[in-house]
Amino acid sequence: MADKTKKPNLPVLEERFPTPEFFASEVASVAFLHGNLSITFSNPRMSEPTDGRPAIARRAVAGRVVLTGIAANQLVNNIQKLAERMKSAADSKAGSAAESKKGNKS
Repeated sequence: MADKTKKPNLPVLEERFPTPEFFASEVASVAFLHGNLSITFSNPRMSEPTDGRPAIARRAVAGRVVLTGIAANQLVNNIQKLAERMKSAADSKAGSAAESKKGNKS
């Protein structure tokens, strides 16, 4: 279903190189401080095994994003839209799989 809400006329989005980019395997923390949303991302790391002791797992900060209240609201809205599209795609795929099974039984 197409989004029929009118989009504001936004300025051109410039890509500035190098733009910082990081990979994270988890969201370590989320906090709302002084009107800003702060999200900290992390990755697991293993220490070196020493003197017969096994390696120890720890978490290392991969990056942090701090958003204004307005930008945080935009993030929430975009994630909700993405979740709806993902659910719709999953439902469609499940429906196709169910139809395929019915067709194979006859």
